[in-house]
Amino acid sequence: MLASTIEDYYSREGNKVLAPPHAELDVMDNKRMEKLIFSFKPHYIFHTAALHVDACEADPESAFKVNSWASCHRIFAFSSKFGL
Repeated sequence: MLASTIEDYYSREGNKVLAPPHAELDVMDNKRMEKLIFSFKPHYIFHTAALHVDACEADPESAFKVNSWASCHRIFAFSSKFGL
C-alpha cells in the first residue's frame, strides 16, 4: 500500500519511478541491489519492503533482517556509495 502510494505520487509528478516487486528484487540480495541502483541511478530510495505480521511472527529473525536491518544498513550503505 505505501509503495503504491509513493509510486503513484512521484509518477504523477513526472518522475521516473522504479518499483520492482519482491519477486524481482530481494532487499537482502546485495549484488542485485547494487546492480539495480548503479544502472537506474535514482535520486531517492524509498525502502518499503517489509514482512507482514504473520510472517514476522513465524520467522522473527527474517523479519528483523528485512524490516529493520535492510533499511538501516544496506539501503544507507548503497545510498552513501552512490551519493544519494
